[in-house]
Amino acid sequence: MLFKLVNEVCSRIEDLDTEIEAPQMFDQINEARPEILQNMRQAGDPGVDQEATLRLVTLALATGVLVQIKETPAIAGLFVQKVKDNRAPAALRCALASVLAYLVQPHDLVPDDLPGGYGFIDDRAILQAGLIEYLKLYPVHGLAVDTEASRLNLFASILPLAIVPTVQLAVRGISTVFQILNALPPQTAELTLQQIIANPLQAAAPAAAPGFAPSAIPQVGGGHWSNGGYFEDGNVVIPGGPSLIDGQLFIPQ
Repeated sequence: MLFKLVNEVCSRIEDLDTEIEAPQMFDQINEARPEILQNMRQAGDPGVDQEATLRLVTLALATGVLVQIKETPAIAGLFVQKVKDNRAPAALRCALASVLAYLVQPHDLVPDDLPGGYGFIDDRAILQAGLIEYLKLYPVHGLAVDTEASRLNLFASILPLAIVPTVQLAVRGISTVFQILNALPPQTAELTLQQIIANPLQAAAPAAAPGFAPSAIPQVGGGHWSNGGYFEDGNVVIPGGPSLIDGQLFIPQ
C-alpha cells in the first residue's frame, strides 16, 4: 500500500508544469507571506519600474521552489529503493518508510491540492529532513549535509507563519525517529517497517526507550530578508538582480 500511494503522489508532482504553475505558486506565497513583497517594495529604487522588477524576482523564486518540489519523486524513489533493499539495516528502512508515510498523508499541514504546487511544500520539507538524516549515515557524492539542511529554511520562509512551528516539530520528529530506530532491536524495527508498509495512513512513531535523549536536531526558519532581498546560505533573491536558488541562476529579462 505504501509504495502504491507514493507512486500516486509522485505522479501528481511530475505532472506539474513549472512554467504554468509558477504564477500560481507566486500568488500562494504572497498570500501566505505578504511581508516578503512588502519588504521588497520598501527597499526598492523609486526610480525604476518597481512592480515589474518585483514580479520577475518573485516569479524566479516561485520557479525555484517548483524546481525543488519537482525533485520530490527522485528523493522518494531513493527512499523506496532503500526500503525494499533487504540488505540495508532494518532501522534505516523503517525510518525512511516513516518519512514516506508522511508524504502520502491526504490531510497534512498544507492541503496538496492548493494551486501552483504550493500544497507540496510541506511534503518536500519533510522529505528533505529525511534526506539530511540519511546523508548523515550514508553520504552521497555531490550532496552535502549542510547544503541540504539550508533548503529547509527556504521552504520555511514561504510557508504560513502559523505552520512553521509545526514544521519544526515534524523535522524534529523525523530526526528523533531515525535515532530511536537505530537504538531498537532489528526485529522490532522490521516489525514496525512491515506495519508502515501495510498501513501507511495509520503509521505511528515508535516509542523511545527509557532515558532516550535525542542528539542535536536541525532547525528551520533561519533565513532572513535584508534590504529587500532574501539571504540564506547559498540562496539569494535580490530585486533587479540575479537570483541564486539552490545553485540555479535566474536572471530577470
